[in-house]
Amino acid sequence: GIPALAEALPVLILGAALVGGAWLLRDLPATLTELRNLIGGWASAHDVTRQVDCAPWGLDKVYVIAQDGATTTPSDDPLCSWAAVSGRRYEYGLCLWNGAVALSRLLVEQQDTLRGERFAEGRTVLELGCGQALVSMVVADLFSGVRRIVATDGSRDVLLAAEANVARNLDKASADRLRLVPLAWGWFADGEHVRAVNDGEAFDVILGADITYMED
Repeated sequence: GIPALAEALPVLILGAALVGGAWLLRDLPATLTELRNLIGGWASAHDVTRQVDCAPWGLDKVYVIAQDGATTTPSDDPLCSWAAVSGRRYEYGLCLWNGAVALSRLLVEQQDTLRGERFAEGRTVLELGCGQALVSMVVADLFSGVRRIVATDGSRDVLLAAEANVARNLDKASADRLRLVPLAWGWFADGEHVRAVNDGEAFDVILGADITYMED
């Protein structure tokens, strides 16, 4: 009767909850995958930016570097402000590494000495693994006498993003002296092309930040 049904009701509710939970768990991986895709799609359409204020170092400028939010995510890593998202393409150059910030700071702080030496009038500069080209942009702003700056990276996707950042941060005069060129290390044709961009001559200065590392 009714008393027996009342006693059985908690068991029935628990059973229904277990069945429902099992059904949800069965579809949980697919649900999480779809949710991640939706979030990734949203992030890819929204710039994730990082500002680099050079005023404390001696250059009155703030660089605004857009990063790929679909590929990178906030990180507490002291080396990199953004880390690759697990399961997505690993284009590490789409994020701004702190080594590039450190090298930019060094260039700004030592600009008076460097202007009379390595970065004197008519010199040419090559950056390896430029990523978002912060270092090359700093060189373009600091040393107006430098004749040519060639920023290279092995990923064409990275160079496309860097091109947008160059357009965002440099005036026409500085941007005209900066070329973004693909260079995959070990590829002879790429090396010859980079050299041709510099009129077949060797570069006076070669820069690189966070381009050597040990994989776990």
